[in-house]
This record gives sequence, structure tokens and C-alpha cells, in this order.
Amino acid sequence: MLGAVVGAQMMKTWILLALLTSAAPAAAAPPDPVEQHLFGLAMTCVRSSAADVERAEPTLAGAVDFLLDDLCRVEVADHDRYVANSALLAEMQHDMAPDRERVVVNIIHPPPPPPGVQGAQPTPSSGATDAETQAAVDRVTRAEREMDEGWQQMTVDPATGELHGPPMTLGVATQMARTEFDQPSAQSDRVRAAAAQAVLAARLARLAPPR
Repeated sequence: MLGAVVGAQMMKTWILLALLTSAAPAAAAPPDPVEQHLFGLAMTCVRSSAADVERAEPTLAGAVDFLLDDLCRVEVADHDRYVANSALLAEMQHDMAPDRERVVVNIIHPPPPPPGVQGAQPTPSSGATDAETQAAVDRVTRAEREMDEGWQQMTVDPATGELHGPPMTLGVATQMARTEFDQPSAQSDRVRAAAAQAVLAARLARLAPPR
């Protein structure tokens, strides 16, 4: 009778583990030493507390949530922040590469219209002179160039995953990270799967019949 009960409980925990890890990515990216180090710190915290939490929490999912959201939230947050910000920075540095094609607007000396096309010269509608309008366009162009250069100077803190860089670019990057990546309880699939495995191992060890 005891064997049947234990077997049923083990089956339930295996099914729950499958559900928790079903969203894991199919292809792994090349290993990042910093990410591996931060992941190791998070897992050290998770594994050292998994047995105690498993005994206190009635469900596997509840134990995983308590480990990731409470006991080990700092280590987990550092890891996931590093992963998210590294991905954001890599994407933006690629998109904002210095050699990307630019559209330079020249108000004072606009290009002539194509042959056979009668084109009117652009005239400012606000009453500003051509020189004033061109100066405004130049300021925007310089700001865009500074932003592009700023992205190339941005870095990710290897200890906390925080972004660092020129103030203007940092403000934009921080807002992007907050709106796109920094969602509550949005641990990476890798962290959540490893935590589920640690809790499951603790439960199976506790429920295993004595030999």
C-alpha cells in the first residue's frame, strides 16, 4: 500500500516538473562565463535550501516559487538581469553600429529634383530661416550620433547585471530594460527548471521507501 502511494506521488511530481520545464529553449547559446558564474551562485542558494523548503511547502510549484521569489531572489535577480540586459545591449549595439546608413537632411542646399521632375524647394512653415532650420536638424543629427556612440560604450556589470554607460544612453537603456525585460517573477527558464529539479530531488529523497 505504501509503495502505491509513494509511486503515485512520484508520478505527480514528475508530471509537474515536465510542465514547469516545458518552455525551456530548444537550442542553447554559446556558454557565457559570467552568466555561468551568476547561475552557479543562484543554484548554490537554491540547492542549499531546497530540502527545507520542500518539507514546508505542500506543492512542488509552491516550493519553487518560494525559493526563487523569496529566499534566493537576490541571486536569481542578478542572474536574470544580466541575461536580459546582455541581450538588450547586444541587439542595440548591432542596430546602432557606427557604420549604419544615415539619412542626412540638408535644408540650405537640398538635392536637386530628379530629371524631368518639377520640385519645389522646401520652405520652413514656422517662420524660421533656412539657417535656423538647418541648425535644428544638425542638432538632432548630432544627438543621434551621440546616442549611437553611447550604445557602443555601454557595459553590463558582471556582478549585478546592471547597465552602465553615458547618462543619456543609460537613461534610454534603463527604460527599455524596465519595460521589456524586468517583469516580476519572470525568471529565466533555465533557473526555474533547475530549481524545480532541486525541489523534486528533495521530495523524491524524502518519499523514497526505506531500504
